[in-house]
Amino acid sequence: MNLSTKSWETMDFIIPTLNDKPLNSVNINKYLNNPAINLNKWQVPGIFLDVTETFQFLLFLQDFEKAPEKLIFGDDLIFWISVASYAKGLVKSQQFLPDIIKGPNHEYYAIWRFAGDIIAFEKNLITLTQQMPGICQCIFPGYDPKGLIKNFISIMLDHLVRNVKTSKIIEIILRAFPNHIEADFINALIATDIRPIDTSANIDEFFDQFKQWQDSHQRSYASLFRLCFKLEEPKNEDEPWIIRFLLQSKNDSNILFMAEDVWQQENNLIYKLCKNPREVLLENLGRASEIYPPLLNCLDQEQPHLWELTAEDAYDFLKNGAGLLEEKGFGILVPAWWKSQNKQKIGLKLKLGSKDDKIPPLETGLMGLDAIVDYDIFIAIGDEEIPASQWQQLVDMKVPLVNIKGQWVEIQKSDVEHVLNLWTRKKDRDKGKMPLLDALSLASGGLGDEALQQVQTQGWFERLLKDLEKPDSFQVARQPRGFCGKLRDYQKRGMSWLMYLEKRGLSGCLADDMGLGKTIQVLALLLNEKENKGSTGPTLLICPTSVIRNWKKEAERFTPSLSILVHYSPERLRGKDFENQVKQKDLIITSFNIARRDFKELNKIKWQRIIVDEAQNIKNPTSKQTKAIKSLQAKTRIALTGTPVENRLAELWSIMDFLNPGYLGSFNYFRKNFELPIQKHEKTEPLVRLKKLVKPFLLRRVKTDSSIIKDLPEKQEIKVYCPLTKEQASLYEAVVKDTLEKLNDSDGIRRRGIILASLTKLKQICNHPAQFLKDRNHLASRSGKLTRLSEMLYEATAESESTLIFTQFRQMGEILKSYLDKTFEAEVFFLHGGIPTQDRNEMVRRFQEETDPKIFILSLKAGGVGLNLTKANHVFHFDRWWNPAVENQATDRAFRIGQNKNVQVYKYICQGTLEERIDELISKKQELVDNVVTSGESWLTELDNNQIADLITLSRQSAIELD
Repeated sequence: MNLSTKSWETMDFIIPTLNDKPLNSVNINKYLNNPAINLNKWQVPGIFLDVTETFQFLLFLQDFEKAPEKLIFGDDLIFWISVASYAKGLVKSQQFLPDIIKGPNHEYYAIWRFAGDIIAFEKNLITLTQQMPGICQCIFPGYDPKGLIKNFISIMLDHLVRNVKTSKIIEIILRAFPNHIEADFINALIATDIRPIDTSANIDEFFDQFKQWQDSHQRSYASLFRLCFKLEEPKNEDEPWIIRFLLQSKNDSNILFMAEDVWQQENNLIYKLCKNPREVLLENLGRASEIYPPLLNCLDQEQPHLWELTAEDAYDFLKNGAGLLEEKGFGILVPAWWKSQNKQKIGLKLKLGSKDDKIPPLETGLMGLDAIVDYDIFIAIGDEEIPASQWQQLVDMKVPLVNIKGQWVEIQKSDVEHVLNLWTRKKDRDKGKMPLLDALSLASGGLGDEALQQVQTQGWFERLLKDLEKPDSFQVARQPRGFCGKLRDYQKRGMSWLMYLEKRGLSGCLADDMGLGKTIQVLALLLNEKENKGSTGPTLLICPTSVIRNWKKEAERFTPSLSILVHYSPERLRGKDFENQVKQKDLIITSFNIARRDFKELNKIKWQRIIVDEAQNIKNPTSKQTKAIKSLQAKTRIALTGTPVENRLAELWSIMDFLNPGYLGSFNYFRKNFELPIQKHEKTEPLVRLKKLVKPFLLRRVKTDSSIIKDLPEKQEIKVYCPLTKEQASLYEAVVKDTLEKLNDSDGIRRRGIILASLTKLKQICNHPAQFLKDRNHLASRSGKLTRLSEMLYEATAESESTLIFTQFRQMGEILKSYLDKTFEAEVFFLHGGIPTQDRNEMVRRFQEETDPKIFILSLKAGGVGLNLTKANHVFHFDRWWNPAVENQATDRAFRIGQNKNVQVYKYICQGTLEERIDELISKKQELVDNVVTSGESWLTELDNNQIADLITLSRQSAIELD
């Protein structure tokens, strides 16, 4: 069917509407609780399809799970696909009969209609009605949903049967109606569309005869009982299998009558509940034999009540007959083991670890990824190990039903051969030994072939596995002596957890919520190592350029005894000079781009560990950057991220593959066995298995954890140091040069004006070149602050947390709103002095009461007072007012009475600029703080020209530029 040849038309739809715009169905859920939503009529463009085209289209799309990921199906389309698939199933299971309906003008029409278990059909109709999305009624909102679905199924069933045109159907009808009028009836039935039967003098008589035939054929359906087949298994292999016939109540499946009772006792209860039970039994058995021909032999019995079968016949009934009969409305009772989801199968049973535990590797600290685990492997059916002497018997069996110690089990010959091949290959290749990571993965439910059914552990490996499965099994270490400050309890646990894994040569991902101090936990780990073991080798830290300065500052503040080398600038060391310096340092900090560019240089070093901060930067396994970083050699590795990686499976795989290569298998294996089943098919079993696999190597604490809340202060203030881009640095230096030249020839009021104007220009450049240049083009990647803000907002919004962003410049607020609207594809509020009071109040109400928006930008003056925005628990000061009182007043929009969460306050500072120097001055001198509180920035005009130059001149060495 080629839809491209059809022309577009419009039709009126009743659609949810907000702010005079129809809501996008993909994102509608986030607006459902908005009281401003109403239903309006909209003209919607589309393509009209006739009945044939509609069904062809829906059935073509029924395998929509294989559609490209970027192709999104609406809920209504998915629903009608499922209804069309159900109707197709009715036809496939032959649940239809011919019928004649009388028109208003005494004309007759031949149609195909549903003719199956009406109770089951009604139950399915109710289920479909409950599942029907409201959008399906957007054209006829008053139409009964159940009637709409029933009408759709009736039309589709008739259409599908007409297009079958099998000779078998025609032969059946011709045998029933040999006269010429029946031929007219047949022609009307097999026509491609519904049309009147050719009228004749005998049409009324024919109609009456047809209804009599129809009534007799439907009698078994009208009965309150149906025929039920119960399969009974033999106790011994040389005894026959038996299918017993029963009459089963359609209303209560627990009410059953044996066929023997139907034939032998007419005063039995069944005769009071069912009219003519013998007739019902025979009619049902005759109809069942049409569906499953092996039952024909039972009709030769004078009083059919059971059927004795061979194992081959029993297996055919289980595999084929039972399903066909059940689809047609017959009762089916089979042994519980056949329908069990946990059927016993033939497979491999693996025993990992050795009972010989004389050498306890856990206590030596020498275990690593190269450690070897002994194993033994067996063939088993369920829990029963099968001796080698019986393997050939399984290969030679004729019937795939095997009695194992009194329990019947289905065993396919192909499965037996597959398991034997696996066992042979495993024995020949591994010689009973495998790497530690493979063993851990297998024991936790990963990397196994489907034939691997059981994994048992013993010895030291079992102890290791149990320890890893208990998140608090490790001993919490003391805070390092040289740590300047106080580690909170959860931070000491994080440091100790990393130590615990490293002692065993394993690597972990610290994925704490933003603001919980991942940086200082890692620094404490390095300091602890230095204090207790001396020099063990350098650590390489790879992070975004935007946080290099933060790492250096935090290290200088909390762990000053650690020696640090920043490997970043164009003048960075290379060759022997670099190697010699690395030997003398504890921590080498570099960026992702430099790690890729200097891969050969970095790969020459024997690293103690490699740390990747903002580990989502290695989420793309095929990128050159990710490949280079994963190829660097180290004893252990650490990944840091503030985002919930377990929700983004491809990213999770890449991070885990960096930490413990091969643990989750290849990416193709992971995608097939975890990502697609979990994200596309929403299966729970692989999700449970994956969580078990990653749990030992992923530590994530969030601010809402009860054990964390009591540890946190109510308000945390964090300085965020941001680099400049090359564009920012060039503009900054140009303004500084121009300012210093003008100051040489000015004094008094003119000098004060030059200084204040220059300070404003420099702050604008630090914010974003677009603010200074009045240029809104290409906002991304031009500002270090904006880059860092995007990274931190990404973490906050991933946790569905809300944020306030303060700026003293309205123009910068507009730039932020424009950029964030597009970047996060969500509504962003901006409140400034030009917003009317009514709109301002509505913004505050929506931000506080509704799920979205989650980002609120405010100008410092307009948003600094009189607002209650306690929904936010992150506050960003994008630029600085240099007046602590004003900044604190703005922060208090979130941190005030009614706030039930800890508030994180981030103050952005461009490193190497006047922002960093003024912040340092204010931090050190209380007298200066008092001046700032009273006079704002005017105190800076009192500095002499040399002091101004020292204050504003760009420090190239400190002001690291973004790549």
